[in-house]
Amino acid sequence: MVTASALFADITFQQYHEQALTITSQLSSESLELLSAPRLTQLIVVPNQYLRKLYLVNSALRRIPETLMLGSGNNITRIEFELLDLGGLLTIYLDANQLQTLPTFSQENMPNLQRVYLDGNQLTVIDLAAFQDHQQLEGFHFSSNRLRSVTTTQPVILPMLLTMELADNELESFSLANCSFPHLEYLLLKGNRLQLVPVEIFNAGTIAPTITINMQNNPLSSVA
Repeated sequence: MVTASALFADITFQQYHEQALTITSQLSSESLELLSAPRLTQLIVVPNQYLRKLYLVNSALRRIPETLMLGSGNNITRIEFELLDLGGLLTIYLDANQLQTLPTFSQENMPNLQRVYLDGNQLTVIDLAAFQDHQQLEGFHFSSNRLRSVTTTQPVILPMLLTMELADNELESFSLANCSFPHLEYLLLKGNRLQLVPVEIFNAGTIAPTITINMQNNPLSSVA
């Protein structure tokens, strides 16, 4: 595969028959697709500066460690987990990549997901409604992106959420309207462009009665 990657920017396997897929730093293709990998049971990804897209379909990956790390040194712009049963996955790291859109974290194949790390990507918009089905979610980490907007297109109730980190983005406004995070203990908003403190943080039931909010390095003027 390494030899082929020196010749082709995009590699597609209609049928992949190996039990393991190892992506090393020597793999120089930008896109890797496995359209059918019925014997694949092991996935190993080490830091790779070239890979931007990884697409796996119809594999035998049925047991994923509680922590899946695909970050810190890769350049992935898109990742999909279609048809994978990730029932044991608790934490996913996709930090330090080039993701421009929020991956789909389906409750059907990630029923126990607790923490999502997407720090250091290129995200500009996040809809918190994408996490509504993950009632066991304890934290999401979106610092050091290019976020200009955090929206809620429908009411979002996350009873177990403890931590929300959105530091060092480009947010000019932030609201927890339509949100209920009754156990939220830590909200990190430092290093944005916020001029107003979100008024929802003072509403009983929206967040935990005792919460730490870090809004350092914002041009604050008043409460929204």
